[in-house]
Amino acid sequence: MYWKSFLRNQWERKGYHSYTGSDFYSQVGRRQGKGKEKRIHTDLCQKEGMVFRSKAIDNAIEKLLDSGKYTERKMLVLKNPYCMAPLTALILFNTEFPCSVHITLEGGELLNERTPVSTRHRIPVYGLRAGQQNQIHLEIWKEQNLYLEKEIMIETGALPKSLQGQVHVREKKKASASPFTMAFGGDTKYPYAFDEHGEVRYYIRQTIKSYGIYQVMAN
Repeated sequence: MYWKSFLRNQWERKGYHSYTGSDFYSQVGRRQGKGKEKRIHTDLCQKEGMVFRSKAIDNAIEKLLDSGKYTERKMLVLKNPYCMAPLTALILFNTEFPCSVHITLEGGELLNERTPVSTRHRIPVYGLRAGQQNQIHLEIWKEQNLYLEKEIMIETGALPKSLQGQVHVREKKKASASPFTMAFGGDTKYPYAFDEHGEVRYYIRQTIKSYGIYQVMAN
C-alpha cells in the first residue's frame, strides 16, 4: 500500500503528498524496528496498545516537521492520521516565515479562527463527509495579507453499515447551538458525531462498551 501511495504522489504532482494513517504508520514501525526479535519471550497474548501507536505516530510527525521536508509548496496530508477516526485528516508543513492558516470545507468553516502564528503547522481537519472527495480550501496568511491559497482533495471511504441511516431529522426549527452532536453508549457500536442535517461527520473506529466513552476537554 505504501509504495502505491508513494508512486501516486510522485506522478500526480498536486503540490501535496497524501497518505493514509495505516500507510504512514507502517513506515513508522519499520523505522522503529517493529517486528524484530525481542529479548523477552512469552506465551501471553501480545497486543500493541493505542497509546503506544499514537505516541509513535506523533513522534514521527514531529521529526518530519523538524526535517523541513514539507513546505507550503509541498505539504503532507495524512488521512485518518492516528488510524482511529476515518473522517479526519492532518495537514503538515513548515514555512520560512511566521504565518497563520485557515481552512474551509466546500464553503463551510472547519476552523472558526486562523491557527496561531507559527512556522510549524499541524492543521487538523475534521467533519469530512463519508464516501466522497472532500475539497479543502486552505489559506496561508502572512500578517494581514493573504500569501497563498491551495485546494486539497481528501477522499474518504463509506460509513460502516452500523452507522448508515443512523440519524433521521424529523423536524428542525432553528440552527443548532453547536455544529456536531456526539452520540455514544447504549447499543451504539462506534461513538459518532452528526451535524444538524443528521449526517455522520465523525466517528471513532473502536468498539465500545454499553456505558460509552468519557470525553476529555483540554483547556
